[in-house]
This record gives sequence, structure tokens and C-alpha cells, in this order.
Amino acid sequence: MEAKIVSITRPDVQEWEQLWNSCPYATYFHSPEWAHIWQHYSEGKISPAPVLLAFNDGKKALLPFSIEKACKGLVKSTLSSPAGTYGGWISTDRLAPEHEKSVWQYILREYPNLIIRTNPYYANNSAVPVVPCMDDVTHHVPMDGPFEKIEKEWRKGHRSAVHKAARLGVTVREASSMNDWETYGLLYKDSLRRWGERASSNYRQSLFSIMGSLNSSRIKLWLAQYEGNIVAGALCLYSRHHVVYWHGAALDKYYFLNPVNYLVYDIMMKASREGYAWFDFNPSAGHAGVIKFKQGFNPRISSCPVYITQTFSKRLYCMFSSRIGGNK
Repeated sequence: MEAKIVSITRPDVQEWEQLWNSCPYATYFHSPEWAHIWQHYSEGKISPAPVLLAFNDGKKALLPFSIEKACKGLVKSTLSSPAGTYGGWISTDRLAPEHEKSVWQYILREYPNLIIRTNPYYANNSAVPVVPCMDDVTHHVPMDGPFEKIEKEWRKGHRSAVHKAARLGVTVREASSMNDWETYGLLYKDSLRRWGERASSNYRQSLFSIMGSLNSSRIKLWLAQYEGNIVAGALCLYSRHHVVYWHGAALDKYYFLNPVNYLVYDIMMKASREGYAWFDFNPSAGHAGVIKFKQGFNPRISSCPVYITQTFSKRLYCMFSSRIGGNK
């Protein structure tokens, strides 16, 4: 039976939230909360534009898209998820290849300027009908079995680093005030100074302030402390089955304490005991040192390529923007 799209509607936040909460492969990046964070942070340049597709057999799929405007709104791009994070549709129904084909036909027809990173937790990403512009992977650890068993699979050096941090008095706690979020922003600023041109992002303090002000149970900023000082932090995002270590920062003068190793240990232990299925380190932007660090936790490696489609006018805009930026 051919799967035909018979209805295209704009879901409200409650409908989006309910479907996201129930979808077994949804990550935090598919949530309305994530889209609204970026709407606020971008001061309206990025705005949520979700679409709910209904098929002739009663099944549904939601596209958690956002629209990004540039050049005073003359150039628009569709983001499957803001900040280059996992995208694609979410659904509570089991979609067959016929449904996937119809969704992709709709997407490519209606969204000529599209940026989408596939979701490694969706079963059939091989159905994408366009060639990726960038191959990429994520490192993630399945939380199947007791945490003690998971930890035993780590490299000896990583386990030793955790024990050393605990012995020297490093502790981990969740951020409990806006001052904690501001302090984390200062750690990130110091990390940017150290990374220089190697940095793959450069966010303003306002992003962390926005996320902290939500008091969301799905957003947790974990902080490593030593002698009363915050020395490292890990910003993790939670969905039904998935925890992602989305952002991190640390003070280099405290590296001898191995605070990041201890953060990962503590966060992963809690996630395992709370019943989450995956701890995701997120893609590494090609940084060899970051990849080496993640590999020490015996992760699985899953593909999550990025696909981009552009109109001629969008390509011209991108080319012009890059030249202007290069002359600064």
C-alpha cells in the first residue's frame, strides 16, 4: 500500500511535547524546548516551525523544524534541529519505507534550503535520498547492564583518573543557582581562550543564562568542585531514553585532578541507575584529542552525517558571507 500524506498541519507546543515524550528514538534536540531556547538566544532569527504529517493509514510523523533568517529575512534556511544537532522526524508509529519515502519527498520539495543531521537512534537512515555533504559519527555508550560492568570496559587510564580525582577530593554536584551558570560561562570563556581558532563554537553567556533560567528537569549542568572552587562543568540534555553530553568546559590549571573524567563517571553512573539507555558524547567536530578521550570509555560509534540542500541564491549568499568574513 502506498503511503500518502493526506494532512499537513502546524502542531501546537503541547502536541509536539506529547509526541516527543512518547517517541522511543527522540533525543532532546527534537524537543520544543530546544527549539525555543534557540529562538530566544538568536533574538528571533531562528524560530520554531514544526510540521505534523498525517498519512492515509492514520500514522503520523512530526518534523521538529526551525527556520533561520538571514539578510533581513530575504534568505531563509530550514534547520532540522538548531546548532547542527540530531534532526529528522519523530513519531509514535512504526513507519515503513513507504512512509519514509513520502516524508523525504515532501521535505525535499518544500524545503530547498535544508540542513539536517541524521539521528543515529533512528533505525533506517539509509533511506536518505541525497548525498551527505559531511560524514560524521558520534561516540555513545549503551547503558545495558550494571554500571560496574560498564566501567570495567573503560581503559585502565580512564579508571585510574577517576580514582585519582576521588582520592584528591574532587566532588560533583548539579548547578543550583544562576551564579553557578554564570561561573560555568566563565569556565567556557577561559576554554575559548585556550582553544583559540580550534574552537568549534563560540556561544555568548546569554545561552547558558537562558538554559539555566528554565529550571528544566531535562537540562542539567553538572559541576566538578575542588576545595570549594568550580573547576569543570558538563552540560547534559535528557530525553526519554537518551542523555547527551552536549557542552563542556574546564580550567586547565586543574587538569591534574582529572575533573572531566570524574564528571563523566558520575553523570554516566547516575544515568545508568536511573534507567537511561544511552550516554552520548555527541560528535567531536574532528578534534583528535576529544575523540581519543571518548574512545577511552569503550563507546560504540554510529554514523550521523550532515545533509545540506541549497538554492542558487542561498549558495551566493553563503559565498558572499564567507568572503566578507574572511576579510575581517
